[in-house]
Amino acid sequence: MRINSKSFDTDGIRIPAFEIENGQMIRFWVNVISKNPNQKNVYKIVETAKNILQLQLDPNFHICKNQTFENPFLYYLLTTGKYLKNTLGLDDKDIQYILNRFKINPDTRIRNLDSQQKKILSIVIGFHKNQYVIYDYYGFGPVQEKELTKFVMEELEKGKSAISFDNQGLFIKRLRK
Repeated sequence: MRINSKSFDTDGIRIPAFEIENGQMIRFWVNVISKNPNQKNVYKIVETAKNILQLQLDPNFHICKNQTFENPFLYYLLTTGKYLKNTLGLDDKDIQYILNRFKINPDTRIRNLDSQQKKILSIVIGFHKNQYVIYDYYGFGPVQEKELTKFVMEELEKGKSAISFDNQGLFIKRLRK
């Protein structure tokens, strides 16, 4: 399936027109450095762009929220392993594999994860539940970014598609399976 997007602007950042097919990822690098205190935070700009893309492309594009766990029960009581088992129905071996690759202990309660670990869980769940995913790399260090990219490439091999945002330079990179 081929999906086309028209170009658009959000707070001075231009997202060019593009097309994406199953098994592809488009990664936007958006670097906003401004001395203007009235300019929106780069995270808000990216969140706006994600929402516009979802509306423009297909409501089936899932936006991975940054560390959002709306159910207080899940947040305070469940461990990451139990959360993945309940949410995705994965067996213990798969849970261990996923969490180990991101250096997350399956016995750690969700409330005790740092913001990057919560975001990784959101992205992992997004890919397991959806064909099309929109997410960002903001806040990840080089090791997390490298492992997350390897995970995403594996998902692309399964025919999934992704649009991502990062803050390294001002260009687009298209990744194919």
